[in-house]
Amino acid sequence: MAEAQSNDQNAVWSRYLTDRASVWRIFKDFRDREEQVTLHFDSVDTVYAARVREVDHRRVTLDAIHPRSGEVLMSAGRPFALAGRSDGAHIHAPRNQSIGAVQDGGGPAFLMDLPAQLVLQQRRRGPRLPMPAALRGGRARILLTLDGAALTGSIEDISAGGCRASFESPVKDLLAGKDAFDHVRLEIGGLLSVQVRVAVRHRMVDPATGSVTFGLEFTRIATDDRARLEQFIRSLARRVNHG
Repeated sequence: MAEAQSNDQNAVWSRYLTDRASVWRIFKDFRDREEQVTLHFDSVDTVYAARVREVDHRRVTLDAIHPRSGEVLMSAGRPFALAGRSDGAHIHAPRNQSIGAVQDGGGPAFLMDLPAQLVLQQRRRGPRLPMPAALRGGRARILLTLDGAALTGSIEDISAGGCRASFESPVKDLLAGKDAFDHVRLEIGGLLSVQVRVAVRHRMVDPATGSVTFGLEFTRIATDDRARLEQFIRSLARRVNHG
C-alpha cells in the first residue's frame, strides 16, 4: 500500500488499500448504510447510480442501477469503475466487470468480484508528522486494551486527527476484524500521555514479517487531552521544520 503525504494542512492525500478484509468492510458499509455508488463505464459519458445489495469476501452484488441502460452495459460485460464515499473518504475501484446476473422479485442484480485494490482519497485534517528517530524504538507507544489484554504498538507518525501505528506479528490475529478501540493511550517519550478513542481507517499486513500497520483516526478525546495533543503537535512541527 502506498500513501501520498503532504505537510499542507488542507492537502488531499491518497492511499491504495489492498487488505482484503478492509476492502470487504468498505463494501459492507456501503450495503449497511444503503449508500449510493456510481458506475463509470468505459467509453460511456453517462454516470450511473447503483446500490450494493450484498457482499461477501469474494463477490459484490449490485442492483438498482439507474439509468436503466446501465443494466444493458452490465449484461454485456462492459468494464466499469466504481466510486463512493465511506467515512469521509472518496473510494475508487478502477477496473471491474460483471461476472453474472441474478433475477428475483427485487429486479435484476449483477455480480462482480470483490476488488483486489481500492484507491482512497481524503482531505487531511492536519499535517501528518513523522516521529523523530530519538522518539522511536519504544519511546513513542500506543497501548490498546482488548478483552482484558494490553497490546503495545509503535507510533510511526501523528497528526491532530490521528496516527499511524504498527504492531508485531504475535498480536495480528487479536487485532483482526477490529474497526474501533475505546480505551487507547498514547505515550510519547515523557512528552505526551493522553487517552483517546480511535477508529481504524486502514490496515496493512507485511507478508514478510507478519507485522500489521494501522491508520487510526482519533474519534473521541477529552478537552484537556486535546489541548495537550495539539501543543505536542505544534512542538513536533517546529522540530521537523527546523531539522
